[in-house]
Amino acid sequence: MKTMTCRQLGGPCDLEHRGESADDVINAQDRHLKEAEKAGDASHQEAREAMKGRWRRPKKSLDWYRDTKQAFAELPEGGPRGAAGQPDESENPMKTIDIPGGVVHELPADLRDALLANTTALDIWTGLTPLARNEFICWVEDAKQQQTRERRIRRTQEELEEGKRRPCCWVGCKHRTPGTGKSRQFQPQFNLVTVD
Repeated sequence: MKTMTCRQLGGPCDLEHRGESADDVINAQDRHLKEAEKAGDASHQEAREAMKGRWRRPKKSLDWYRDTKQAFAELPEGGPRGAAGQPDESENPMKTIDIPGGVVHELPADLRDALLANTTALDIWTGLTPLARNEFICWVEDAKQQQTRERRIRRTQEELEEGKRRPCCWVGCKHRTPGTGKSRQFQPQFNLVTVD
């Protein structure tokens, strides 16, 4: 996991994007710029227009893409780095953010990273009940194919931004006993016996 800032990717701020690949941080930057534009943040407008241009004309943007991939590859694993890949002394040490999971399921790393890259979804996530978070996690974990899992992670962010508190069209977590919020595996087993 490596970190690049909005500024390192051509933006005006020091928001950190974490990812396993340069594509991860580029996509996180694109989401960040969209959110800033939606919020009316004029300081990000120029970077947003440049990013739109890269998506529209990928051949013309190959140099930027290649340079970004190389800069990402040169970064050491871990926290924020300056332009030369060295720790930036002006930045605060990286904080560990505790993101809560569900009642049965732990928060998977890929969903955690997606939430960290989307501050709006993260704020809403932390305000959800453990049971509601559990439903989103189970929905993501239940995907059979990686493509479906990635789509569900993206939809989780979108649905949170839309104010939804449970995944749309999801029957619910099959790993807990309905009505209790507890895992089936921890439920005591009782046999009813009638006495004459």
